[in-house]
Amino acid sequence: MTNHRELAYSILRATFGVIFIFFGIGKFMGGLGNFVGGLNQHFSGKLPGALVTPFAYVLPFAEVSLGLLILLGLFTTLALALSGLLLLALTFGTVMLGDAPTVAHNLQYAFVNFVLLWLANLNRYSIDHALGRRATLHPPKKLVIALCCALSLGTLGPHRGVPAAPLGSEASQASAPLRFRLDSGQSKFIAHALRGGLLWFKGHEHLVAARDFTGEAEITPDKITPASLQLTVRADSMVETSAAFTEPQKQIINKELREIVLEPAKYPEIVFKSTAVTGKPRANGQYDLKIAGDLTLHGVTRHIVIPAELTVTGNNLRAVGEFSIDRGDFNVKATSAFHGLVRVREKVKFTFDIVGHRV
Repeated sequence: MTNHRELAYSILRATFGVIFIFFGIGKFMGGLGNFVGGLNQHFSGKLPGALVTPFAYVLPFAEVSLGLLILLGLFTTLALALSGLLLLALTFGTVMLGDAPTVAHNLQYAFVNFVLLWLANLNRYSIDHALGRRATLHPPKKLVIALCCALSLGTLGPHRGVPAAPLGSEASQASAPLRFRLDSGQSKFIAHALRGGLLWFKGHEHLVAARDFTGEAEITPDKITPASLQLTVRADSMVETSAAFTEPQKQIINKELREIVLEPAKYPEIVFKSTAVTGKPRANGQYDLKIAGDLTLHGVTRHIVIPAELTVTGNNLRAVGEFSIDRGDFNVKATSAFHGLVRVREKVKFTFDIVGHRV
């Protein structure tokens, strides 16, 4: 009698199908766009985006549909063959990233897939069987025992207690990205405009601070990626803070900032959105990062790279660094400001000390 083997096969097949379904659903629940963006950041500099992006969009649909077919036992052999190819592609990706733990996890899934495909003749409790699609070959008993032993060793081996997750599923708690909301009240974001003005403004450096900004940062402990940064500054919150100027002088500068330089009525926001984050972790939750992304200022968008030193302590994040831009690249007409009081050089340096809290 093979009823107990057929029942065991059906339970394993259904479990495998449910896992695939929920991996796919998890990607949809986290936002398909977020998943695609995260996967692109994973493979930045390793695989072309034209290859990664279509695969990332197809993956959740493939996981849900194949998982459903495997769960129900419909077109089981074809579904298992396709899921095996999918696992092969995922494993190729994790090898490219050098992520050994996830490679090991994917191999476990590939082995389960192999067992189910090899023992497809035991697929009695399924829609395929009800429709008359049933294999006729019976595997040797010793082979079944050997495969089951190997499967149990793989599952209870060195990764015991860690949920196995295919690439991009982000189901493992240990490697899940941490998300932080930026706190403008505890942060500093200052533009340093080098001297170049006239009259009593000559010889002084302008320190224009952003008083009001919002944003979020994301980083994955130890691995860094997926990571991201989004920052939105209200242009009308940029004000002169240098102690070199009197309050009346600051009022004139701030008026010119609004009416001539930044023109917040036309361009209300200054926005930075990261496209890739690279770097290396240091000790005690510290990271050296290079944050590449698009800066939109005065209606113009340019790609820039921001170096930063990041520290994660408990539920708090702190990022410190500096970068420079050529204001001419963004059509910022500081040299034509009223009476030349906000006249500055072409290069503007930004320094930041940003604090965020985990959400």
